[in-house]
Amino acid sequence: MTNQNLERKQSNQALTDAENYIKEECEILQRQATRVRQEQAATDSMSKKLDHVHFSSTVNLNVGG
Repeated sequence: MTNQNLERKQSNQALTDAENYIKEECEILQRQATRVRQEQAATDSMSKKLDHVHFSSTVNLNVGG
């Protein structure tokens, strides 16, 4: 194998490795984005429920000691 062929093979391997790394990272980001969307939906749902809650009285807290 010539030196040029060896360099080409190494370059191709480096590009393949980089492509695989990028694919893995994209999958991780997609999973995280899905999780964040689910959390946002849960937060929105809870917020909508709390919009309809009315407390009949207030509670005074003495936190001054």
